[in-house]
Amino acid sequence: MDYRNRYWSGKLQILLLLSAAITLQGCAEAIVVGGMGGLVAMHDARTTKGWYQDQAIEKAARQAISRDNRLRKKASISITSFNGTVLMTGQVKTKALKKHAAGLIAAIGNVTRVHDEVVVASQLDDSWSSDSYMTARVKARLFFRDFDGTKVKVISDSGNVYLMGLVSRAESDDVIAMVADVEGIRSVTKVFEYVD
Repeated sequence: MDYRNRYWSGKLQILLLLSAAITLQGCAEAIVVGGMGGLVAMHDARTTKGWYQDQAIEKAARQAISRDNRLRKKASISITSFNGTVLMTGQVKTKALKKHAAGLIAAIGNVTRVHDEVVVASQLDDSWSSDSYMTARVKARLFFRDFDGTKVKVISDSGNVYLMGLVSRAESDDVIAMVADVEGIRSVTKVFEYVD
């Protein structure tokens, strides 16, 4: 099979997985993460060591939050790490807890930067299903626009979309132009690391 056929075969596999994810909204993240893992790994700009460090950071962060008595019942925080940059999304009940959570994450080994997007809210909201659906829609938009969507990690939280990855500034602008008008997006935030 030549390069062109492999390219389109990979695109077709990814699009089929995204279609399934959109159709099965509640299971979208599991399908996208589980089914696309190998395909994403082939295109990931991180080193293998960097990828494993990010997995370790996310695990350590989840454990730190779940073991913390102050955060356990008063916070709903998601952690995503890419190349040592940590994105925090979700809700906490007070500003003091928000600062406390960011401090816990910053102290984890190999964390180079913390991008804190956690909001203070009196009621903790769990919108996992709609967030997974939004993530799948944004990823689908990238693939349909003939962009290698595996270069960009998409995280959604309450209609806000965050984009992570190692990209050029031109690629960053292209990605924003492609996804800015996806229906239902409240905002798009770049958390990119630039290669140029």
